Amino acid sequence: MKRVFYLVAAALLLCGCGKDEDKKGGIYGVVTDMSTAEPMRATSVELHVKNDDGKFLLQTKTVTYDDGHYEFNDLKTGEYQLVVNSEGYKKISYNILVSDGKTSQGDMQLERLVIGLPLHTSISEINANSVTLTASSDYKADIPQITEVGFIYATHNNPSNGGLKIVSAPKKGSICGFICSYNYKFESTITGLIPNTRYYVQAYMKGMVNGSVAIEYSNEISFVAAE
Repeated sequence: MKRVFYLVAAALLLCGCGKDEDKKGGIYGVVTDMSTAEPMRATSVELHVKNDDGKFLLQTKTVTYDDGHYEFNDLKTGEYQLVVNSEGYKKISYNILVSDGKTSQGDMQLERLVIGLPLHTSISEINANSVTLTASSDYKADIPQITEVGFIYATHNNPSNGGLKIVSAPKKGSICGFICSYNYKFESTITGLIPNTRYYVQAYMKGMVNGSVAIEYSNEISFVAAE
């Protein structure tokens, strides 16, 4: 009987069964928009691990789900850094510790970078399976360099969060009297819509502000695709 006991004990030592250090940890968190508190869909989250030199190196990355959550599993004990660099938002990094057998919480809020121009969108025509949208922005002073304009649409509200994008060509205009007034105008037609389905849409303008990409979004409007 003693011999059997010793054999079992030896087997446990060899396989390391029951040792806490063999249990892996994880990270779970939710990424939200700081201004709206809405969950950020399809947002890239990088996981960097701290090496022996004290530097953080990229280990892996993932994207958030529709509810804004992400997760990393089977992580060794140690110090990690989460990095989120989403276009139109300030880059954020967050240091976090992972312990054996435990899941660490890593919620993060992203702050939008805006251009600061008023932008308005409207529907000019709805046809079977398509809609034509127009947008405009008026300004009276120098503005940041505009690099792209267009519309973002989705079957959920707040389409700027994970919606489909269609790029337009802007048309510049100006009216000068005592003070000059300038504007951007653009138009796009979205096709392939599902009949009898409600869509939400926003216009957007993308530009450079202090060396970073900023995005301005218009008011949100909705429509139902025609039969």
